[in-house]
Amino acid sequence: MKTVKICIAGLGNVGSHVVDSLSQNEKYIVDKTLIKFEIKGISAKNRNKKRIFNCDHFKWYENPFDLINNSKSDIFIELIGEEKGISYELIKIALNKKLHVITANKALIAKHGNDLFKIAEHNNVLLLF
Repeated sequence: MKTVKICIAGLGNVGSHVVDSLSQNEKYIVDKTLIKFEIKGISAKNRNKKRIFNCDHFKWYENPFDLINNSKSDIFIELIGEEKGISYELIKIALNKKLHVITANKALIAKHGNDLFKIAEHNNVLLLF
């Protein structure tokens, strides 16, 4: 069985459901794919916000840049949703650190995708959306 380490920034509706789905369906995913997704860290603006999962079960990073630099992940999932700003910077840093990136940020991909895809290609990693 292969283990894939992921970190997630942005725990709104989509981010919370990603964490919850991976947690609740771990056995099913492993049985079907022989891949275990291990959440190495999570980050969001407000740790105390009520969510559909318990944040205490995961390593919390106050600063999402620390999430990328210190979580030893294979994949960075960006679900913050800003068109530029922190979302762009996090994705760019993750790609340059040779992390695969997944985002649901359509506006960011539409405006800055060409630049980010070049960085991903240069570092031989995937930028998926």
